[in-house]
Amino acid sequence: MGPPAPDQDFRPCLPILLERQLKGLEHGFSLPSRTHRQTTLPWLSNDKEIADEGGMENASDHETARARDAKPGTRYLDLPDVGRVILEKSRRARRLILSVKVERVRVAVPRRVSFEKAEAFARANRDWIAVQQTKVRAAEERERRLQTDLPPIDREVARTHLVSRLEELADLHDLAHGRVSIRSQRTRWGSCSSRNNISLNMKLLWLPVRLQDYVLLHELVHTQVPDHSPRFWHRLEQVCPGARRLRRELREYRYCLTADVDGA
Repeated sequence: MGPPAPDQDFRPCLPILLERQLKGLEHGFSLPSRTHRQTTLPWLSNDKEIADEGGMENASDHETARARDAKPGTRYLDLPDVGRVILEKSRRARRLILSVKVERVRVAVPRRVSFEKAEAFARANRDWIAVQQTKVRAAEERERRLQTDLPPIDREVARTHLVSRLEELADLHDLAHGRVSIRSQRTRWGSCSSRNNISLNMKLLWLPVRLQDYVLLHELVHTQVPDHSPRFWHRLEQVCPGARRLRRELREYRYCLTADVDGA
């Protein structure tokens, strides 16, 4: 199901780019028992993982990853019907992670896993990569179509509306905050600094009122609980019942977050 169209009702609530996590089996895909797949749709990317302890076939000589023109810790692999795949060493990765985005296909390779094994993983999942490339390109096109229907936003109008509503919610729930700034960002709906200064994205005006309030309350609660611990979510639920449901709903409006603002 595609993302919802812009709502006519406006107002704010969340500082982090949220992504929908879907298990691979939801797409009818299965791997051997020692592997694990995870699909991520931040809208425009898909990920797949495999446990690094499993054995993989050696790459054939004519398909070995090319080291030429690659930076240290990186190899390139050209696959038919897919294009270039980046094999890149990662200190954080604990298993091979294959990600497909509009601009590139990448395999994050744990330090103790060989490039040969990473290449074999990419080759073994070539068909999956091709399917995901089709999906993310279709999602990108759908996102662009939705963005063309978004109305312009005036920065001063956004400031007046968002600051006013933030003050209402702060007074209602006895949540103090510092300075408030209004910005136009592509990765965050809002944020709260260590000094309790709150930054809000003017694109919040494209969200339904319930999601605007969720984002505003999310940031206000950060003035009391700076992390995303269970204590934070418990406090947020007290002032914003159904916060986790609203968090999931907000993901459907990522096309608003990545859109350019006219009239800013």
